[in-house]
Amino acid sequence: MQVELRRRRLVTRDPVVAPNLLLIGPYDPHCGEYTFLAPPLGVWRLQGFLAARGIHVAVFDPNLRPERVREDFDNLLSGTRWDVIGVSTTGMTLQFDLALAHAARLACPNALILAGGMEATFARKLMFTSGPFDMVVSGEGEHPLLEICRRIERGGSLEGVPGTTLVRNDGELQSFNARAMDAGQLKDAIFDIPYARMPYESYWERLETAYGVSALPYKAQREATLAEIRSVRLITLNYCPMGCTFCSSTNFLQHAQGSSAGIARLSADDCIRMIEKIVAAHHGTHNNFPRRYIRIHERQTCPPAMRKDCCRKKVRIAADRSAVHQHQSNRCHESGTARRHARRGLSRPRIRDRELLARRPGGV
Repeated sequence: MQVELRRRRLVTRDPVVAPNLLLIGPYDPHCGEYTFLAPPLGVWRLQGFLAARGIHVAVFDPNLRPERVREDFDNLLSGTRWDVIGVSTTGMTLQFDLALAHAARLACPNALILAGGMEATFARKLMFTSGPFDMVVSGEGEHPLLEICRRIERGGSLEGVPGTTLVRNDGELQSFNARAMDAGQLKDAIFDIPYARMPYESYWERLETAYGVSALPYKAQREATLAEIRSVRLITLNYCPMGCTFCSSTNFLQHAQGSSAGIARLSADDCIRMIEKIVAAHHGTHNNFPRRYIRIHERQTCPPAMRKDCCRKKVRIAADRSAVHQHQSNRCHESGTARRHARRGLSRPRIRDRELLARRPGGV
């Protein structure tokens, strides 16, 4: 049965001086089956970018307290007048993402509800036929969301925002492609990520309990397990450049832009600054264990030349003991192996893995 697409009203009634924006992360009720058991990095990147530009924006992470997700969500929806609600979608979590979107529509009938993320970018029509969405935001959402909020503040039309798709009067989709962010824009967005506000500790606590870290009999076992659990992702470039035709990561920006998107990445100095920012944001102790290790791994592939430059700079900053960062070899998760590679020289070409291990000073 063919579902008719109906156009939804996209003009605000009156200007809103300070629109309230709610961003919802992908919902995985199976607690790690379909997502990383970690704060939704892309959603938090949007939050940091928009908040730095004066937008009141909140994040709802449905995976943070899965046993109380509907109660928390209903309380959040009823506690504030939300003008814009953005729902991040993936292919594997779509049915659960849609459930939250429909709940948001019932609770906030006058809100502008947007679909974004991987699934929304590749399946725009599906978002309108299956969900209560007014618009779809394709690709990187920073600048489309900022423009939408600015137009709401002015009380203007929301049609024609670059990076969005809507339903025309005749029932057909109309997309307004936007170019992917360049290196400078990407750097600004990454540096605005509010790592200090992201609840990594809550996820680590759940994982440490699940793995029974405190009951492990040997210190080496505890440290190896903690090095696995205390993991933080760092975005270093805008998409994976490996070129796999089946991969959504490779084709995400191309599909959103409607043409080939150029690579934009952080420099080695920028990576070091972000690593130091992440480590500083999550220092101290947790569950009676000194936070000696925080693994920082890249979201996409890091080119060999940049890895070597990054390693050389890590050796330089290691002198003040603020942090020691190590590339791991061949995705080996054994901390002792990583330390042996570090002693042999961090810039060796054979250290090919994308993951970084950050060691806090004063650990035991």
